[in-house]
Formats: sequence, structure tokens, C-alpha cells
Amino acid sequence: MYDKATSISRRGVIKGQLTRLGSYAKNFATADGDINQLKIRKEKAQEFWVEFQQIQQEIEQNEDAESEEDYRIEFEELYFDVVASCETLIEKRKMSNVKKRDENEDALNQEPIQQTENTSVRSGIRGASMVKLAALNVPEFSGDYKEWATFHDMFVALVHSNEDIMDIQRFFHLKLALKGEAAKVIQSFETSAKNYSTAWECVKARYNNKRILVKNHTKAIFDLKPIDQESSSKLMYFIDALQGHRKALEALGFDTNSWGPLLVHVILIKLDTATLREWETQAHKTEVSEVNELVEFLQKRFQILEAVEGAQNLNGKTNQNTHQFSSKQKKYERAGFQKTTSMHAMTTKLKCFACNESHPIYRCTQFLSLSVPERKVKINQLKICTVCLSKHAENKCKFKGCRKCCQLSKYCYLSIIYLLI
Repeated sequence: MYDKATSISRRGVIKGQLTRLGSYAKNFATADGDINQLKIRKEKAQEFWVEFQQIQQEIEQNEDAESEEDYRIEFEELYFDVVASCETLIEKRKMSNVKKRDENEDALNQEPIQQTENTSVRSGIRGASMVKLAALNVPEFSGDYKEWATFHDMFVALVHSNEDIMDIQRFFHLKLALKGEAAKVIQSFETSAKNYSTAWECVKARYNNKRILVKNHTKAIFDLKPIDQESSSKLMYFIDALQGHRKALEALGFDTNSWGPLLVHVILIKLDTATLREWETQAHKTEVSEVNELVEFLQKRFQILEAVEGAQNLNGKTNQNTHQFSSKQKKYERAGFQKTTSMHAMTTKLKCFACNESHPIYRCTQFLSLSVPERKVKINQLKICTVCLSKHAENKCKFKGCRKCCQLSKYCYLSIIYLLI
């Protein structure tokens, strides 16, 4: 039965208790208070909130709701301020403890350990005191059922069953490892030691579903990408994927070798023509082959293809190098032949304009025995170039010693005449 005086009195008591908690929180940092006591008081404040809501609702139903609205707003603001202050103090104390713990660990790491009888004991204490979060290489899990078994086993081995770490650290590792859809399973959980076990059980309940796991691995075998051509790398990828799903199914209690003709057919229709032909050549003609026999054949087939492709690659490189060497050799031989032929032709065709012997005119003894004026006359009579002593027009001379023989033919002529003295 509603009693206005009792309800208002009880409401005032609740507000007074919450006000005292706020004062305790303000003095907590300076007084170096007990963090556990602060946590207990904070939990008590949540009880105040529930009780206040019940009393306030009863008052508003029997009294003027608008006149009581201000009291509700005032209490709610007080409550949220007090709870937020407690949360901040708890978080600061937590960070301070972590910092001190890291400093102590660094000091231990820097301290030289003497090789005495106490070494193993001290090492054990050091390892048990703290395991750094970054030291554990926990795999990520994004919600793919095909990856669940691997993630589960590694997480249990590295984190869940690790006695050197605390539950709060286990929860931290779990949150770091879960990605995508898997992370949503525990996103509403507050990161605390008491929530770790519940969070881990929720993840297992979601993904450790035998029916779905079997369904996904079976579907993955049916969806394996067909091999479009004979290739050792493609065949090896196919074998690895197939065996991975088979092992997962066996771990779930299903012997895929007993699936017989169905699984054999699924595998065969995904093989390239050459491999399929080779299998039909070696397979039993009247008996139904087992899955393990087919897998064993594929593994041997991979080894053969790998060896053949390796030999072909090596032979291809050798042939390429030989071809390049032969091409260069032929090029050099052809160039040498052309040069020899050209020199031979020049030697055989070269005749002196003065005496018709096989030597150039500037080495002719008859021409050199003439005086300079006589050489001049002889050159004009023979109608040869005054620059290079060859038979061509004066303006067509290709002699590199004088690029301007057309304009300076007189000087070139005189230079050669006198150089031959």
C-alpha cells in the first residue's frame, strides 16, 4: 500500500547514500583508498538506482508527476556523475598497476641471473609473474567455420590453458584474436576477468557446432576449383585443400575414405584430362577404388610432374643460353668473314695508278723517285684525287684527314705532295 511519507523518506535516504559515495570517490585519490572497496561501493550504487526507480515511479503514479520530475532529473545526474567518477578511478588504478608491473618486469629482465641452484626457481617465478601480451602469437579468427578447429586448438594451447596468465589477459587475447562476425559475439561483454569464461563459452557455443562444421567442410570439397591443365603447382594446391578438409572431417568423427564412389567421382571430375587418363590407365578395371588410393595416386602424380617440369625448365634455360651463344658466335664469324673478304678484295683489287703493280701509289718506287713538280704533273695526268690519291671526283673525297677538300684542295694537294718527299 502506498505511503507518501514513507516513500519520500526512503527516497531521501537513497539519495543521501549516493551523495556519500560521491564524497568517498572525491577523496579516494588523495587518501590512496582501497580499490576493492571502491568497486563494492560502485556495485552498491547500482542497487540504489534500481530501488530509486521503483520508489520514484510509485510516487509519480500517486502524486503530481510534473512536480516530481525535477527530483528524478537531479537524482539521475548525481548517479551518473558518481558512477563515472568511480569508473575513472578504477581505470586509473588499473593502468597504474600495469605500469608498475611492467617496470618490475623490466627490472627483472635487466638483472643478471647467476647460474646457481636458484636460477630455475627465479626463472619460474619470473615467468609466472607476468607474460607479456605481445609474446603470444594467437591466430585471428573471423568467423569462417573451416578455420574454427585450427583457431580453437591454438587458442586453448597458447591462452586458455596457459597457467602463467590471468583471466583478464585471456580476455584481452580473445578480443584481439576475434575479427569480423566472430568479434560481434562478445562485443557487448565488458573486458573483465569475471567475464572471460562466459565470453569464451559464447564463442564456442556459436562456432563449435558439429553439424555446421561438417556441412561447411563437405561443401568445400564439392566446391574445390577444377584443374584446367596439367600442372604440378595446381595439382599440389588441389591435394592440400582436399586433404585439409578430409582431416577436419575425420577430427569430427567422419571417415571420408568410407564415402567411396561418391567422393572418388567428385575428385575425378575436377582433374585435368592428362591426369584423368593416367588414372584410368592405372586404376582397377573391375574393382571400385578407395579414396585413399586415388589420393596416393595424385601425390605420386605431383612428384612426377614436379620432376619433369623442373627438368624442362633447366633444359629450356640451357637451350636458351646455347642459342644466344650460337647467335653471337655466328654474328662474330659472319663479321670476321666479311672483314676478311673485304680486306682480301681490297688487296686483290688495289693497283698502283703509276705502274699497275699491287700496291698503292704512295708506296710506288717509281712515283716516289719523281721530283715534287714531276709528281704534280703525274697526278694531274692520272686524274686522281689530290687529297687521298684515289680515282674519284675531288668533291667526293671521303678522306677523314680533310673534310673540306673541295674548298682547300690546293692546300691538301700540296701537303700530300710534300709529305711524300
